[in-house]
Amino acid sequence: MPIGHVDGTQAKQPRNARQLLHETLAWLRQTYRNRMPEEQAHNTETRQPTQAQQLFFDVLDWLRDTYCTHRFFTERDVVWTVQKRLLHEAASRNLRYRVFHNDRMTKGEAKSAPADLALLDPGNRAHLAIEFKYEPDHQRVRTEFPASKFPVVDWKEVTKDIERVQEFVREEFTPRAISVFVDEGGHFRKRPAPPGSRWEEWDIGAGTRVAVLISEA
Repeated sequence: MPIGHVDGTQAKQPRNARQLLHETLAWLRQTYRNRMPEEQAHNTETRQPTQAQQLFFDVLDWLRDTYCTHRFFTERDVVWTVQKRLLHEAASRNLRYRVFHNDRMTKGEAKSAPADLALLDPGNRAHLAIEFKYEPDHQRVRTEFPASKFPVVDWKEVTKDIERVQEFVREEFTPRAISVFVDEGGHFRKRPAPPGSRWEEWDIGAGTRVAVLISEA
């Protein structure tokens, strides 16, 4: 027999502990993303994520949660994986975004430099541009990569991506843009995050962590 209050109303059933934990973690992730570290607060303005940004961040959460099921070798592997998931999530949410690779966004007659990924609406207006860099785990040397391969990424290329997404927004090719550097083995993790950027640590299990540098413009 259902348990009720003394006034005869139905008692509210407690939420499942797993559900409560999931909701709490989701809230913490969103709170973290809406607040930059104090030492960077004077360098950037906190803004609420747009629909396109939220879609991308949800896909980024999915990538973190499923990272150990993927085997990346190049930057394009990461881009392709994220592109497919963005299309899947957009369709499941009835969002009419198209997701293009190496797209040159337009503003009148002007065209931008190519973006790794761009989310456009049916009217061909860009809502979000994304740049990627990927550094494989150096522990994979000699088994999956030659020793001469590392490092794959030059730090100057990472900072150039950050400047590029800022330029996309500054030149009004898109209202928002994001740079993502996936540093699988944490080779660059000791470098301080550039102004307006943040490091995230992804615990992907078995004591393995992936460092991810995110910059929003």
